[in-house]
Amino acid sequence: MWSDKIMEETSQGLEVFRKYIPTDFKLGQAFKSPLREDKHPSFNVYRDEGSGKCLFKDFARDLQGDAIEFVKLKYGLDFSNACQKIAQDFHITLNSSQESPKPTPVVDQELALRPLNVAELDYWDQFSITHEILDKYGVKALPYSSENSPAFAYPYGMGIKVYRPLHKSRFFFLEKDEDFVFGFDQLPNKGLYLIFAAGEKDVMALASQGYHAVTLNSEIAEIPNELLSKLRKRFKYLLVCYDADTAGKSATRKHCRKHAELIPVSLPLAGTKQSKDVSEYFWAGRTSEDFAQLIKGSIHKYYEQSMMVLRENMFDFNKDVVEPVPVCTLDGQKMLTAGNLSVVAGKAKSGKSALCQSVISGAIANEDIDKDN
Repeated sequence: MWSDKIMEETSQGLEVFRKYIPTDFKLGQAFKSPLREDKHPSFNVYRDEGSGKCLFKDFARDLQGDAIEFVKLKYGLDFSNACQKIAQDFHITLNSSQESPKPTPVVDQELALRPLNVAELDYWDQFSITHEILDKYGVKALPYSSENSPAFAYPYGMGIKVYRPLHKSRFFFLEKDEDFVFGFDQLPNKGLYLIFAAGEKDVMALASQGYHAVTLNSEIAEIPNELLSKLRKRFKYLLVCYDADTAGKSATRKHCRKHAELIPVSLPLAGTKQSKDVSEYFWAGRTSEDFAQLIKGSIHKYYEQSMMVLRENMFDFNKDVVEPVPVCTLDGQKMLTAGNLSVVAGKAKSGKSALCQSVISGAIANEDIDKDN
């Protein structure tokens, strides 16, 4: 077995973690996740007492597995390609006859993908995602998809992202297009709201309710300034509606702090596995009108908070302006006044620094010193 060979050659996976994790770490001690932007230590590599393997656990994302699973997640590979990458980097010879990889085989994109059958359409229907929306976004089924183990393919530019909702490892890429923005090609030229959603299913759930949305494949992925510039010209409001769990809220705050034009939308959900994203918001019986009210409330709160900051600096025409107290004058003209900022401007080598030094030395000098000298 490829996995057994790799574990045998890499100290049960420890050397793999050491190579692909850029920071030094100790087994059993939490550190910042190498799979995402992480402000607080929430990632752990430890040795399993039963198997002796080194395993990882990402507590914030509820991800766990061995070294091969880690490489799959870090580089967006399937099982076979992850094994081959490790083998190449560690100079391990893998016998092709040893293993028929258990995880999903790579499929021919042109011939093997097929339209969804009734059972597969029923899966999406529980989130109010219609057949028409699935066709619009190009969702297909993989050949081995079944009612008990559905497997769907999202088109990702020149690649494909596989979604297996009932599988332990729900996502992986057959090929990854780093710059692809899911949902962008389906956007209208103009609109009122544009929503950044947490994932592809959320984009389609919103589209089924009449809203325009895109996803960057990950909540922690940086939102490119170029993309924001394009969207600002086409939509009046840009909103972020990520998951209601801790990771989703943290990502929302990060993006909204970096980009002032983004308006956060907080879903009224518990934040648990079964109740955290916008598709589950609609699954729970909420309607398009409910979401419209949620958006309006979020926009009102956003502008109310902005006004609170502005009010402190607004000019009050009913308030008398107190004459500023001069601390430095020249020929009877005020140069510097208490409580205000003043700027000394001039050409290079015109004596700006000397003037500032004179003013400062005069201000801090003892009263009995002749300040004119």
